[in-house]
Amino acid sequence: MVTIKYDGNHIGGLFGEKNGKNDDFGNCYYTGTINSEIGDFGHLTNNSEHYTVRDFAKTSEEIVSEDVLMSLNLYARANKPNDTQLLYWKSENGIPVLTEEEQVFPSTITNNQPNYITVAANAMADTSVEIKTDKIPSYLKLTKITVNDNEIKANSDGKYIFTMPENDVTVDADFEFMLEKDSYDNYIVSTDEELLILSKAVNDGYEAGNVVLTADVTASTEKGFEPIGTNDNPYKGNFNGHTVTLDITSGTKYNSTVATGLFGITSDAYIGNLVIKGSVDGGDDTSSYTGALVGIMKSKRDLYNVYSEVSVSGSGFVGGFIGYAQGGVTFRNAVYRKILLMIKNRSVHL
Repeated sequence: MVTIKYDGNHIGGLFGEKNGKNDDFGNCYYTGTINSEIGDFGHLTNNSEHYTVRDFAKTSEEIVSEDVLMSLNLYARANKPNDTQLLYWKSENGIPVLTEEEQVFPSTITNNQPNYITVAANAMADTSVEIKTDKIPSYLKLTKITVNDNEIKANSDGKYIFTMPENDVTVDADFEFMLEKDSYDNYIVSTDEELLILSKAVNDGYEAGNVVLTADVTASTEKGFEPIGTNDNPYKGNFNGHTVTLDITSGTKYNSTVATGLFGITSDAYIGNLVIKGSVDGGDDTSSYTGALVGIMKSKRDLYNVYSEVSVSGSGFVGGFIGYAQGGVTFRNAVYRKILLMIKNRSVHL
């Protein structure tokens, strides 16, 4: 059906203009040609929904594929109004046709770890299904994959493959953080690489908690280090340890500004027993926050037993230890022995 609004503005293959909520068009198929700059569906307002074959396929070959027709049928079955006869699509002589005969549907695969593993949403019984693990970040180690709580092992090619049963399944995975813990439940950082792991994990949203340095390390942005903690994922916990040499020339985004330091942004963090050396450069942004230890320290927390010989430069809020403290911070036995280099004077905090 092609409709033309009285002023000729809205032309649609399924409807010209639809104004209203919960106007669903499901399992619809249209092959005509529409001459309109607006598009195939004319004008939609007020959250009108449209689900048609063109949401799944763009070419005539794709339209008659089993996968596309099955996707349409699955959508129609899941959203069928009550007391309504459901017709199904099937391919016949190269075109989609409707039939009352219920199609054979695949079983559903529920993925409990969509951020880290990839698996098909459904599959037919007795077919092989691969679980891909290429999205697992470097700071996590895969320890187990299960299908309906039954562990499956990688094959000789390193792939995780199972045979789909005749029922729905749930795929899950277990992981371990790449850093080891000491007897006090602190994560241990003893190398530059482990410091990179900590930075990546925290910035991705992994709550590392308490960390202890057991050796001198270097944080260098040239080697991939990013200040620990972002606006969405600030570092929370106790950071305790050794000597850290800094070579940091870029920060982490805080809304539209930049926070630069060993830590980008912290919240409820205790940082202490540290010697820090080297340099931190917050760049030319006049609204940035730069500190040798922390760009932005949220919540009232402690900085203790810290000795700094870090050269700090920046253009916004610059501090020997902290660029900006929200809610205040308690300094205990903190010594700063360098000269701050201000590129564009804004504010200085020791």
